Amino acid sequence: TVEYGIVIATSLASYFLEKERAIGFGCYSPLRQIFQPERGARQFTRILETLALARESAMPFLQVVTTEGHHMGRGTTLILITADPTDGWVREAHLLVRRGVRVIAIIIDPISFGAGHVRGGEETRRLLEGGGVITYLVCQEDNLTAVLSQRKGERRPIW
Repeated sequence: TVEYGIVIATSLASYFLEKERAIGFGCYSPLRQIFQPERGARQFTRILETLALARESAMPFLQVVTTEGHHMGRGTTLILITADPTDGWVREAHLLVRRGVRVIAIIIDPISFGAGHVRGGEETRRLLEGGGVITYLVCQEDNLTAVLSQRKGERRPIW
């Protein structure tokens, strides 16, 4: 799932920077790496360098969303990429939506990667969408372009 998250983050950064959009970037891999929004090749290089060294963080995703969510202002778009099936970060994402942050969650389905005894991505998707979060569910072997471009219900294509 870590590799899928890296590919998704790289693809999104490439897409938005090619469209000359300013993007910020943050990850805990395992240390906190935050880049303020910028445009261009330099930002993409920083993101790629960070992702090339990324590994799983010991910090719970709830703590990441809570910590970084406080920096998100009304009208900001926040894209969360995770395979975490726990409830805490879902509640935090709902709070961000109520504060006026546009939250998009890309859920990497842990069950499709062989994780047992966890909640599946489809259930996490339903919980998130119930609170106004736009969601995309990625399973192992999915075509990422197709998944991130789908139109269904509240989901809007990212690209």
